[in-house]
Amino acid sequence: MFLASRNLFYHKGRLLLSVIGVALALTLVILLDGLLKGTSKQVTAYLDHTPGSLVLLQEGANSLAAASSLLPKGSSSLAREVAGVARVIPVLSQTAYLDLGGKKIFTFLMGYDPNQGGGPWNLAAGRHPLNAREIVMDQTLAQIHKIKLNDTLEFGGYSFTVVGLSGGTKGWMTTIVFLRKADLAAFMRMSDIDSFLLLEPAAGVKAQDLQKRLAELPGVDVLLKSEVNKNDLRFSDAVFKPMQFMSIIAFWVASLLVGMLIYTSILEQKHEYGVLKAIGSSNSFLYGLVLKQSLILTLMGALLGMAVAAIVAGVIMVWQKQFLVVLEPQTIGLTLFSALVMALIAVLVPMKMLMRLSPAEVFRS
Repeated sequence: MFLASRNLFYHKGRLLLSVIGVALALTLVILLDGLLKGTSKQVTAYLDHTPGSLVLLQEGANSLAAASSLLPKGSSSLAREVAGVARVIPVLSQTAYLDLGGKKIFTFLMGYDPNQGGGPWNLAAGRHPLNAREIVMDQTLAQIHKIKLNDTLEFGGYSFTVVGLSGGTKGWMTTIVFLRKADLAAFMRMSDIDSFLLLEPAAGVKAQDLQKRLAELPGVDVLLKSEVNKNDLRFSDAVFKPMQFMSIIAFWVASLLVGMLIYTSILEQKHEYGVLKAIGSSNSFLYGLVLKQSLILTLMGALLGMAVAAIVAGVIMVWQKQFLVVLEPQTIGLTLFSALVMALIAVLVPMKMLMRLSPAEVFRS
């Protein structure tokens, strides 16, 4: 290990550039994974933070993001009569474009009853909409467009007053705006209608058992929240795919970079390895030496990459508040493990050259 360290630190400038190169490649891998996880959390944020474990939707609709749902009239009353149902939360939803500063912002309008639930889970400022034509909008969106409490916004010719600001309801693709269900029904020119119901089983009742009972109601489908979330994420895969491919490419770039750096380092120290062979060092000793160098280099680059990724993630979320970067401990651990595997693979090619290396050839050169 001492000899491996001396070999690496002999050319400090080259070592620094090598560590930075590995760190930047791994930083890209970590950040892309963090963006994917953050975007996934934004897609499922509403159901993750609302009460209940079951979602009752229109028959044939299995997603909140990919399909519109309008329940048959009276579904809420029928659901309350099913044995084992402790709580029914009706919600009316509709997509709309909000015009802010000349930009069209795609939004999900969530109509709810403040007395029953289904609204913002993190009210950062203000209050719930208790009166006609009041809304709660995301605080990040409000900051970006300099909107304050009591400002007035327009949706399709209707004026609404901002009475609250919610946290965690802004994604990079869309945002959630909350309002009273009665106001959204008037906006949609409908009455006595729900898009979906959030259902909470009574104590001691399994969600799967209640799901079977509720499935007998006419014109509806009943899914676990986890099932709806999976369907929402599957719908979002078209957006996630390019990021997933970029993450895979970044991983292989990091692998090749480690291999290239180790290979270049060995070529530049070919004379030293020839001397070691001349004094009796075996191929296994040289392999161990090269492997230690590779592991030290990769570990230094990985640790630097993790630190840089954490700093850049914080900067991204401050500078572009609509993005969420989630750096999970298991992801960091997997990245470190993957980096060390890359180091093991990286020494295979240069070792073939070392095994063929002749001490006499080195001395002649």
